[in-house]
Amino acid sequence: MLRIFTAIIAKKKEWEPCQGLRGKGKSRAVWGMAVLVIFGFLAMPGTSSLVTAHEEQQVVRVGYPIQEGLTEIDEYGNPYGYSYDYLQEIAKYTGWKYELVQIEGSLDEQLNKLLFMLENGEIDIMGCMAYNRQLAEIYDYPGNNYGTAYYALCTSAEKEHITSANYYLLEEFKVGVISTKQKKNETLEQFAQMSGMAVTQVFFETNSAMLEALEKGEVDAILVKDIAMPADNLAMLTRFNPQPYYFAATKGNKELISQLDAALSAIAESNPYFASNLWNKYFQQQSRSRKYTEQEKAYIDENPVIKVAILGGKPSIQEVAEDGTCKGLSFDVLDYIAEDTGFTFEYLLTESFEEYSRWLQNGEVQITVGVANELRQYDWQDYATTIPYLETPISMVLKQQTALTGIQGHDLALVKGTKYGGEYIGSTTYYDTARDCLDAVKEGEADYCYASSYVAQYYISNPANRDLIVIPQLDDFSQQFCIGILDAQDSSLCRILNKSIQNFNNTDLLQTFLYENAYKLESVSLREFLRDNRLEVLLFSALVLFGFAFIILFIVLAGERRYLRAHKLENERYEQISEISNEYLFVYYAREDKVTLSEKCAEFLKMPRVIEKASEKVRSGRQDILQFIIYPENQNREIELFMEGGSVCWVKIVTKWIENENRKKVYMVGKLTDIQKEWEERRRLLMKAERDGLTGVYNIATFREKTEKQYRELNAEKYVFFIIDIDNFKQVNDTYGHYTGDYVLESIAIIMKQAFADDEDVIARLGGDEFIAQVIYKNEKESIREKCEFLNRKIREIDFEGKKAPVTVSIGVAVIESGQDFEASYRQADTAMYQTKREGRNNYRIFAEETS
Repeated sequence: MLRIFTAIIAKKKEWEPCQGLRGKGKSRAVWGMAVLVIFGFLAMPGTSSLVTAHEEQQVVRVGYPIQEGLTEIDEYGNPYGYSYDYLQEIAKYTGWKYELVQIEGSLDEQLNKLLFMLENGEIDIMGCMAYNRQLAEIYDYPGNNYGTAYYALCTSAEKEHITSANYYLLEEFKVGVISTKQKKNETLEQFAQMSGMAVTQVFFETNSAMLEALEKGEVDAILVKDIAMPADNLAMLTRFNPQPYYFAATKGNKELISQLDAALSAIAESNPYFASNLWNKYFQQQSRSRKYTEQEKAYIDENPVIKVAILGGKPSIQEVAEDGTCKGLSFDVLDYIAEDTGFTFEYLLTESFEEYSRWLQNGEVQITVGVANELRQYDWQDYATTIPYLETPISMVLKQQTALTGIQGHDLALVKGTKYGGEYIGSTTYYDTARDCLDAVKEGEADYCYASSYVAQYYISNPANRDLIVIPQLDDFSQQFCIGILDAQDSSLCRILNKSIQNFNNTDLLQTFLYENAYKLESVSLREFLRDNRLEVLLFSALVLFGFAFIILFIVLAGERRYLRAHKLENERYEQISEISNEYLFVYYAREDKVTLSEKCAEFLKMPRVIEKASEKVRSGRQDILQFIIYPENQNREIELFMEGGSVCWVKIVTKWIENENRKKVYMVGKLTDIQKEWEERRRLLMKAERDGLTGVYNIATFREKTEKQYRELNAEKYVFFIIDIDNFKQVNDTYGHYTGDYVLESIAIIMKQAFADDEDVIARLGGDEFIAQVIYKNEKESIREKCEFLNRKIREIDFEGKKAPVTVSIGVAVIESGQDFEASYRQADTAMYQTKREGRNNYRIFAEETS
């Protein structure tokens, strides 16, 4: 449990460190504050905030202990961290203004003092709080949490023989655990039993002592919280036992809790990935590759300069620019690796295949880039390859007339050394580079060739190559770009490069580099303009005779046309790239009230490519695509779209108006993205968050949310509140094992679903060996008794592997008024349940009727 979880009852509980991610950069904090300022403006009155302009901001006092990754202050006095960012998002829906309350001293002293202040109302809320019955008697909690912490098994980054793939196979696995009372961690014990591991727990009183033991090899791993990693040089092996944490408020502050819960629900509904994105922002570093070992660092020091052979002629991937410099994605990747490792790369770049192959065969270089990781491509190839830094589909490039007649028997252009066994080959001609193959198709020396989609799209985006077309191939027909290591036995270099590429793949740099290298707007020359606009030039010459006014008009029109042509080139290129990435493009011309869809978009929507008088064809009462294109208030959002034929699909729509040089809106461009699978995944994650992981019934937070919703929306005057507690469940676990215990819990959940089968019935696992349920009271005490007797009888009949398991339950029941406080309802049913326990268990009692 997090340190702050247990701080409330510190005099009874042990403390455990609650540390965030170490090593946050100053620049990151400054940029984070800049983003928060932007969001602050967006949340002001008049935006999507739920607070109106005339309402006075409520000041909320927040307990703010300094905890790394959660609640921090940078050197300029600006707050940041996971909890702080969440508070800023909550403020968009509540309009709250925060007063951050800080306490001097150690983290223990800060937490003790702030929790005492929260209990006495000197502050209003505090984050990173656990939930249980004892704490709920001291503080008020919302129904929604704002994050989940896991236990994490971590080892030293230097222990390369212990990995996430083999740790559970060790004959003896020593794990360091923080415990001043030498008491085993039960959660780790259960995890070890389920995983079939032989775990030996070694106890320590401090993190520093535990880390020292890990470095000395006295333990194989340590047990910590994933958001409280005590050191940077740790590698995470696995996570388990998720525990939600909450913002808690002073007891009795119902209005604040209500606002907080509504805001948390709105955040979860509008952006289900908000919490996971924040976790990645502040704690993701733990999931990156191990840091370089001392042996690997020594290798880098001994081999500071690496010579690289590069075969150019791959537009946007690796080639020589007009000024003689190297450009392309491969060079960006090498620059990243150089910065990450300390290597210096010396390039030998050529577009001659013979020269390139000579460098590799003569051992003049150590590595080469832009090679495939498949089986040997060349007869003399004997190098190892790294993991890929880019994977791209393969496209066929050919002329339009070839596409009409088919490729069977036509001439194929291939890069030298390529082994190809495809169908329909006529004669085959080999060229030095991919660009040479594309040029051969353009000049008619060959009929078609194959190239990666990025190379092909970049090449034909040049207006001079517009007579070529690109045809994407099957999904499994792709090309991976890797680094080749000439000395196949040099495992150290391969391991270092793989780590750096893996770290690179965990960043957003790949998309940035792809955009910089593949999305260049081509300028339109005057010659091209005059060639493509001959009619306009003749008209201009004629209009000169009619006066200066007409000349000015023509210049304006010509300038607008030139501007539109430049954007048209950009849009056409983007459309080609979008064909690869499953995006569907459209354009809306406001003056003509006309919508033009890309071919792929029209196919997706099952609509014609050109829709005239679009506003007249908007259908009322439906989520029609035209209304989201035409009406600007519907731009940039996710919608459930009604498709032709009656089906529905979730899509994301993004639009932007294009203006001319006079700032006049000319047309609107947009794109649709099919997010149906992403939306279904969100629903799956939401359902998983609502359920108890073992039994499949609701967890306690969802139970409170569901029952409170019933109070608001149903007209029932009374409800029946059940608590079902398993008698002597610890004895079942000790006698038959935790596997049988889990089977009993699952069986009881199934029986409860049989007993409480109405749509309005709500069932949950309260935790451990307790279940809870609420049903609508129908003025029939006999019905309540029948349910209790059914539960007692069916649970006694549970069998395990053909034998009856000795399981009984004690049931407490309370008939409650609609809207009654959850804690009061729970106390009544709990009192009745304990009366049953005192009278011999294996029975039930109804509060006030049989407990007085």
